[in-house]
Amino acid sequence: MDIIKNVEAERALLGEIILNGSDTFNAVLGLVSADDFFDQNNKFIFNALSELSKQDNYDMFDVIQITDSINKTNHSVDACYIARLTEEALAKVKNTINKATIIHETAQKRRLQIALNDCLELLEGNYQSDDSEKLKGKLCAVLNNCNNEDISALYEDGAQVALRLINRMKTNDSAIQYKTGITKLDVMLDGGLRTETLNIIGARPGVGKSALATGIILNVLKNYKDIAPSIIFSLEMGNDQVMQRIFSSFSGQKGSLIMRNEFESYQWRNLIMNMREALEPTSENKMPRLLLNDKASLTLTDLEMTVSEVSQRFGGVGVVMVDYLQLMPVDTRNQTRASAIGEISRGLKEISRKYKTSVIALCQLNREIENGKAVEPKASHIKDSGSIEQDADVIVLITRDGGKADLHVVKNRNGSTGKVECAFIGDACKFTDFSEEKILE
Repeated sequence: MDIIKNVEAERALLGEIILNGSDTFNAVLGLVSADDFFDQNNKFIFNALSELSKQDNYDMFDVIQITDSINKTNHSVDACYIARLTEEALAKVKNTINKATIIHETAQKRRLQIALNDCLELLEGNYQSDDSEKLKGKLCAVLNNCNNEDISALYEDGAQVALRLINRMKTNDSAIQYKTGITKLDVMLDGGLRTETLNIIGARPGVGKSALATGIILNVLKNYKDIAPSIIFSLEMGNDQVMQRIFSSFSGQKGSLIMRNEFESYQWRNLIMNMREALEPTSENKMPRLLLNDKASLTLTDLEMTVSEVSQRFGGVGVVMVDYLQLMPVDTRNQTRASAIGEISRGLKEISRKYKTSVIALCQLNREIENGKAVEPKASHIKDSGSIEQDADVIVLITRDGGKADLHVVKNRNGSTGKVECAFIGDACKFTDFSEEKILE
């Protein structure tokens, strides 16, 4: 039997804790325990960190002290192994909470796997009638394991939540806010898009919802170098088309001219400079900055599997963009299309919270915005809206007249709503801060 485990995540978490000290250890208390570690050496190290962190005024961990603490329990771990953990952590993205969650969830799956395998072995062997109690006991162990998870998910001690939040704040491991690149929009969103949120961008076809979302992704890539890879899921365009738009944004040249290799020298310079700034891996971690997925029939399950794989492989996920939500296949045999779309929006919300990421989902608006029946767009104008209005933390709807665009923030769970003026540069396929000069261009 291939045992479920994630030793890489265990090593990465321990390395981060040793590097950053007891505050980081305290931040994961309640999320992971020593019993969640598969590797025995890692389990011994975690126990040693737990004992050291209990000492008064203990701040930073030391390899020698960790080794001594392990030796006191009649176990031993090579000091070189502990030192390597810190070296590996330096080359990985810091995402302590996510790693702790992955380790705990993997441990739960492993315990269920072992218990169920024991039951199968009992049934496949020389099963006797008096073995029924053994089987019942093992099945109860599986059910109790599941029930304990369900019960713990029902509530959490408020004091523990407060303590964890304080420790995250002290270690700068609290929710990240990503600036969008539109100054007034960032102000209205109280700093930008937050992690663990679902953000909806809506517009009629051809108005620029893909351009705005892609611009936000590129701004994140340029300004947040130490985060895990971001992902663009495009159900409407192939990866080459997505990259062509990125080239337009970087260079300022029209997409049609880019494909004919018609660049001015300054546009080439802009393209190369911006490509390096946004997409080149940093010297510290060497991981990719942006991942593209152009599966036209992408389901919610496909999307989560990809996000999970990226999270486990790279220690987290940057920003996730879905272009666009209503193109995702749904099952309407026993429900309305609006209800089915609502299931997708709820699923995207759960993904944002589970993987500590900011999800940007694009949506089309109804024709009412187009034919003048509605002066100001509202959340109810989202096509097949279902529960999208309820699930979203932020909803931004775009209207545009030539190069002048309005971003209507119609929902903002953490701030105010209103309208933001900005400029749309058609050749570059991007939105920027508003100025009369840019509109004239």
